[in-house]
Amino acid sequence: MENVKIIVNNGIIISIENSQDIILQIDNNIRIFKNAEIRPSYSDSHCHVWGLGMMNSGLDLSSAKSAEETAILAYKNNFSRGNFIVGRAWNNETWQDKSFPNKRVLDSFFPNIPVVLTRNDGHSVWCNSVALKIAEINNLTPNPDGGYIFKDENNEPTGILIDNAMDLVNSQIPDFTNEQIKEFILLGLNICEKNGITTLHDMDLSRQHIEVYKNLANNNLLKSKVFAYASAQNNQLLNGEIQPFSNNNFKIQGIKLYADGALGSYGAALLEDYSDKIGEKGLLLISPHQILENCLAADELGLDVAIHAIGDNAVRTVLDGYELFRNKKPESKINLRIEHSQIVNPKDLVRYKKLNVIASVQAIHFTSDVEMAFSRLGLERMINSAYPWKSFLDNDILIIAGSDFPIETYSVDEGINSFVNRENPFLIYPFIKNQKISFDEAINCYTNKPFMALGIKNRGKIELNYKTDFNIFSNNKLIETIIIN
Repeated sequence: MENVKIIVNNGIIISIENSQDIILQIDNNIRIFKNAEIRPSYSDSHCHVWGLGMMNSGLDLSSAKSAEETAILAYKNNFSRGNFIVGRAWNNETWQDKSFPNKRVLDSFFPNIPVVLTRNDGHSVWCNSVALKIAEINNLTPNPDGGYIFKDENNEPTGILIDNAMDLVNSQIPDFTNEQIKEFILLGLNICEKNGITTLHDMDLSRQHIEVYKNLANNNLLKSKVFAYASAQNNQLLNGEIQPFSNNNFKIQGIKLYADGALGSYGAALLEDYSDKIGEKGLLLISPHQILENCLAADELGLDVAIHAIGDNAVRTVLDGYELFRNKKPESKINLRIEHSQIVNPKDLVRYKKLNVIASVQAIHFTSDVEMAFSRLGLERMINSAYPWKSFLDNDILIIAGSDFPIETYSVDEGINSFVNRENPFLIYPFIKNQKISFDEAINCYTNKPFMALGIKNRGKIELNYKTDFNIFSNNKLIETIIIN
C-alpha cells in the first residue's frame, strides 16, 4: 500500500486516507516515510523460536557437505548440554554420499564424550558409541513403537535413531538451563522482528519452554506476539500437565501432536510404498482414537489441536481422528490443524473443508526437498498428491504459511517465492507447477489468514477497525518493522 496516511488509536486503525507519502500516526506519534510502501507485518504459522536462537548461539551443522565435515564442525564448536555435545541441521541429502552416517565417524573425533547430532528435519539423530552406551542401546535393543534403530549387517547399532527411538538417547541429555532457554527465545524473536515477523505460532514447546515464556510475559519482556502449541505427544495433556495461560503477548493456544515422521528419513507414513524403498511405508505414530482422546481433553480447556502429518496415510489418519471428534462434539469451537499437509490423497482434500480443518504448510519445504521428494514419491504422487497448495484454495480450505525454522530459513521472501514460482528441476513435468498460487494469495497466508486460524478476525490487514503491526518497504526491501501492542 503506497501513499496513505494511517491513524492508529489505542492499537486500532481508525483512519486511512490518501497522502503524498506514507504517514503513520500512532496515537500522538507521527512517522513519515518517503518513496515507501507499507504492508501488514508477517506471521510465521509454524516455527521453533528457541531453536532459531539456539542455532544462532550453538552448533549449526547445515553447511557441512559430508559426515566428516559434520564431525569436524562438532569438534571445533564444542557446544554442549551438560556433558553431551549437541548440534543440529546436518542433512545427508546435500552430501555426495547420501547414505546415513555411521557412529564410527563421530567415534574417531569423540572417543570419550557423548555426542548427539539432530538431522535437519528433527526426526532422526546421529550418535556416537558413548551416547549409545549411556542410553543402553545395543544389538539386543528392540525398535520402540513408532521408532527405528538402524543396525548394520552384524546387528550392531549404526548410531542413527529415527523418530520415537530418539527418545532413548534424548532422555539422557541434560536440559538447557532456564537462562539459556531465555537467551535463545529472545535472540530468536529479535531475528524474526528484524525480518518483519512479529507474530509466531511456536510449536512443540516443552514444560520448561513454557515456564520460561511465562516468566518473560509476566515481566513484560515480549514485544512480538507468541501463540504456543505445547508438546502433548507423551500424554502431557491427558496427564493434566498443560493448562491455559495468556498474558502480555504470550498465549498457550493449543497442543502439538505427531502422526508420522519425515519424508527424508522414510518416516512419513504413506498409503503406498516409497518409490525408492519398496516394502517401506513409513511410521504411523498415533491412532484416530488417540487423536479423539486428545481433542476431547483439549476442547475441555479451550485449546486448539495441531498435528504433524506429512505422508498421505498420516494425513488420512488425522482426518479420521478429527472426524470422530467433530461427530462427537459438533458444537466445539476449537481449531483443528494439520501441520505440513505435504502429501494429501486427492480423495481426502474435501474432508479438510467438511471437517473445518486448517492446512498449515511450509512452502519452503518444496524448494529444499523437491528432488528428494521426487525420489521418495515418484511422478504420479508428485503430480497428484504432493504440496497441494492450489487445491487447498480451490476447495476453500484455510491455508496458512510458516517456515518450520530453524529446520528451514525464516525468510518470508523465500517462502513466497516457493508459493508463487514453485521452482523445481523437473520442468519436463509441468503439472508439478500447477499447484503454485498467486502473490496476493501467498501474502495472505503470512498476514491475515494466520490470525483467522487463531480465531482472531480483526488482525493482519490494513483496514479500518483492524489491529496490525506494520512493515515498511523501500524498493521492495524491508527497512523498518513497527510493532503495535
